[in-house]
Amino acid sequence: MKRGYTLIELIIVLAIIAILMLPTLNISKYYREVAGRVKGKSIINEVSNLISYSKYYCRHYNSYGLIEVNSSEGKIIFKDTEGKSKVIKTITLEDGFKFTSNNSLSINKIGHIQSDTIRIIDKEGKVYKVTISTGVDTVNIYEGE
Repeated sequence: MKRGYTLIELIIVLAIIAILMLPTLNISKYYREVAGRVKGKSIINEVSNLISYSKYYCRHYNSYGLIEVNSSEGKIIFKDTEGKSKVIKTITLEDGFKFTSNNSLSINKIGHIQSDTIRIIDKEGKVYKVTISTGVDTVNIYEGE
């Protein structure tokens, strides 16, 4: 009597296992995509909140401010530029996200800020934007180009 499995039996078992695992691979890919989008939206919401807070801070304390985007360190910093340029708030990007350029946004004493766009890109190449509109100083967030 023969002991063990034939090559055909092993190939059939491996094929069945592979077929059963295909849906799992698609689900994990979808999960990674959704998790990346949620992190990206969370980051642009944080940046938008920092901009809104900095406008409020300058208006409330009758002070000039500066928002600096440092792409090499992956940080965005809000400073009160009167006196010793005290750092008020800092946001550090999570791994896999980076700013596409260095920006500096000046804020005057009444909370007006110059128009500009802050772009963030993830490791998949998806772009997230926070845009300050001209004239009305509204802060808008966008996903994609």
